Amino acid sequence: MTYFCNLDDRQKWNFVAMRVRCALHPEHPEMIDQYVQVAGLMVRFGKLDPWEAAATATRVLLDTAVDRELPAHWRARCRANLPEQLDRMAAIALTPGQRQLAHGLRERAGVVLN
Repeated sequence: MTYFCNLDDRQKWNFVAMRVRCALHPEHPEMIDQYVQVAGLMVRFGKLDPWEAAATATRVLLDTAVDRELPAHWRARCRANLPEQLDRMAAIALTPGQRQLAHGLRERAGVVLN
């Protein structure tokens, strides 16, 4: 745990993303909600770009939601967080590339959410 203490906030957020993506602690699905909440806080306090936070969180949630090797309750929790992240991405997409990525992820998520 000493290693974790030496990380900056962005590195800690990326470390938690990896833990979410791999379901390293499946007995704690609340970690998924916390991951999303921390992204919002980091944006609010200027430690993370809003687009980067939304795009990264959406990818992590979507990739995790479709990974059949992970526990069903973990994937379901990711699916539950996806609509809000997809809406956030669409709302803050400024460039054509960002809008295209947001649209593509929404289409991919449509299969998972339906």
